[in-house]
This record gives sequence, structure tokens and C-alpha cells, in this order.
Amino acid sequence: MILVIDLESTCVPQEEKPDGYHGQIIEIGAAWVTLEGVVIDTFEAFVQAENPVTAFCTKLTGITQADVDTGLPFPAAMDALAEFAAKHSGQTWGSWGNSDINSFSRDCAHNGVESPLKGWTHRNLKKEWSAPRRAIIREKYGPKAKKRAGMERALEIAGIALEGTHHRALADVLNIAKLLPGCPEP
Repeated sequence: MILVIDLESTCVPQEEKPDGYHGQIIEIGAAWVTLEGVVIDTFEAFVQAENPVTAFCTKLTGITQADVDTGLPFPAAMDALAEFAAKHSGQTWGSWGNSDINSFSRDCAHNGVESPLKGWTHRNLKKEWSAPRRAIIREKYGPKAKKRAGMERALEIAGIALEGTHHRALADVLNIAKLLPGCPEP
């Protein structure tokens, strides 16, 4: 089994991003998933952040400032995720790309909190899924297409319908779970 995680963070349009700005985690979605893509257990939580939720962020994710304001303080959110992670056996977690592992590192350091996944092995499921499909990605989306497919594009290539709201943490995790059988184990 693998713990699949997706994070949503505060965001602003690139052209409006102040120097030193980094998105802060505002939503966590996680699921324990078999390697065949069967979801065993799920977790989701809103997380309080210092950065405000912008109109741009709400349009992208559907997450509002009110959602975040009623969320868990960051340390409590990390404790809740650690408790969920400990519910099932395994020490491997995966995400669609490396942005989630980077967000954990940055936000845990910023908040003076140890990562709830310290010592766990991380799998970049985007890289694993895309590697054997590079030719398909370029054929379908052109020679300048990125060599790794975003989750929505990967679902399209796999012929799987996107379910739920894209850029909502748990919905994205459940969609990633559908792609897991196409990710060869490292």
C-alpha cells in the first residue's frame, strides 16, 4: 500500500507574486491506496495559513478564506496527518510531482514543525507514470509538450474521466489513485 497525498496552497498570479512569496498549505487530501488503485481509507483537512486566500486562488481551487479560517492550525494539521498515516502499514508516500514534498519541507520549517512523513520514502508518481508514456505525450500534445503529464492530462491519456473538482486535495488524490496501476514501482 501507498499513502497518496495532494496539497493545495495559497497562490497568486505569477505576475503579481511578491519577492519571497511562497504558497502555504491550505488543504491536505490523503488516501491509503493499494498498488492496484483501490482506495482503503481517506483523510482531508483545511489548514490555516498566514497568506490570505486570494480571489485567484478561490477561482482555481474553490477554497475560500472562510474555509481556511476554520481549518486546523498548521501544527495540529501535521499531527492529524501523522495520525492518519500511522493507521495502516507502510512507509511510502506518493504525490503527483515534487511540489508536495517541497511544500511539506518549506512549511514545516517555516512553522518549526517536524514533517509527519519524516523518514518515509517519497515516490514521484507523475514521473513514474509519464516515463513510459513520453512518446504518447509528445504525439498527442506536440513535440514541445512537457515530458511529464499533469494529472488531468494523464487521466485523459489513460481514458479515465476526471471526477470531483480539480485542484481540491482529496478529489485529486482519488483521481491519482486511478492512475496508480500505471506507475511502475521503482
